[in-house]
Amino acid sequence: MNSHKIDERPNLFFRLAEFILLGTFHITKILALLLPPTALRNLYKALGYAFFYARPRMRKRLLGCISKSMPQIVDPAEINHIGREACCSALFPMLDLILFWRYKDQFMGELEIEGLDNLDQAEGEGKGVITLFAHLGAYVLLPVIMYHIDRPITPIIFHPSATPVPRYISTLAEFGSHLGCDPLEPVFWTGQNTAKRAGAHLKKGGRLAITFDVDGQHIVNFFERPAAMADGIARFSLKYG
Repeated sequence: MNSHKIDERPNLFFRLAEFILLGTFHITKILALLLPPTALRNLYKALGYAFFYARPRMRKRLLGCISKSMPQIVDPAEINHIGREACCSALFPMLDLILFWRYKDQFMGELEIEGLDNLDQAEGEGKGVITLFAHLGAYVLLPVIMYHIDRPITPIIFHPSATPVPRYISTLAEFGSHLGCDPLEPVFWTGQNTAKRAGAHLKKGGRLAITFDVDGQHIVNFFERPAAMADGIARFSLKYG
């Protein structure tokens, strides 16, 4: 559960990217008051596509990873489509939060959740619960939703300083906490006595949220391929039952 280190040397690309992301965030809050959600989603898709084509090296690496991961897809056009959508998915968490802020009542009124009985059953054993999620879909919005259905969860998240865009991450985290979070433990930042604090939270019957698709040092069979995965989830489960 140690924080990841990044190159601390000035990086013009990431500084520019952070400036654009922060500007996009504030502009989107204004546009959300004027434009329908469909228009905003189309705008974000356009931004994702622009990011995909703006970085040729990144695009080449991404398409190579997609080809290796899904060898059954041989059509270059389809591989390109998946790559573009992957770049869009990096921006959608920001839009998810803003749309929830704008349409909270409608969002919660139309929301359908499956599997809550599994969570209730696990909590019925009288222990804390570890919830698993991936960097897919509305993962940034998940803690907000759980708060509004009276089942708040506390995510473990990389500290902003351990990312290439710390101010942007901090802005999203603060905005999300205003929308809804566990009032006792809103978030556990990695590198800040994380394991001990998260363990104490579990002992008190709290709900811990951890992403499982995070780089680590332990090789496991993941979708029939070897992958280096973090083992924090397994360690918590074994230690606290």
